[in-house]
Amino acid sequence: PELERTLKVLMYAPGTKDSESLMISILQSLDISYLSSAVNSEMDARGWHLLPMISPTHSKSTDTHQSSVNNATDLTSSSLGDKLADALERTRTLLANKREKYNNNESVLFLGMDSPEIPIEEVIHGLQISSSRQSSSQQHDKLEVINGKAHLCPANDGGYGLLSVPIHAPCSIFSGVRWSNHLTAVSQLKAITDAGVSVSLGKFMFDIDEPEDVHLLAERLTAMKETKCDPCERND
Repeated sequence: PELERTLKVLMYAPGTKDSESLMISILQSLDISYLSSAVNSEMDARGWHLLPMISPTHSKSTDTHQSSVNNATDLTSSSLGDKLADALERTRTLLANKREKYNNNESVLFLGMDSPEIPIEEVIHGLQISSSRQSSSQQHDKLEVINGKAHLCPANDGGYGLLSVPIHAPCSIFSGVRWSNHLTAVSQLKAITDAGVSVSLGKFMFDIDEPEDVHLLAERLTAMKETKCDPCERND
């Protein structure tokens, strides 16, 4: 229920029609509603909005248009920071288009597709902690606005599986991050604080990158089934 009015965006790479078709087939097999990038229907929170990982006109490079196309389709591209910054901007645009349904205190949460064990409680916690909210001040007997902060869940390989940020966080929070590195999470934390945004740490996550990771995932899921508990469940 807490996520019913949350705008959900699924960004796919490479940004091709074949990739979009694959994502649609997966959502259909799971009986999940969606809105394709080719559909100009009203934006709402009832289904997932499918968008390519980077917009066709987005490129930090001064090179030709081909550079932008390469960023959108090359899975080996190191421009993940540009892609995430672009995703943040486009999500802000989607929310602005539905301002009558969404308040001005939204947060944006990124989930890694390689961290399937992230519990829904952590998602809700991230969205809440990154939202601005009103708090009653007993000293001055009035309401004051408490700005949201970023929330990051580090992963076992040095990266991170979840990142939530306030809706108005600057795109510079993705600048200078050392991607695909054992210091990815650390450098992401530094980029966030350098941009003037405070940050908290969440639950430890497990990435699924290598075949051995799948075997370890199966072992954790088996143990979870036997004990009937969530290995990543929040205890706070």
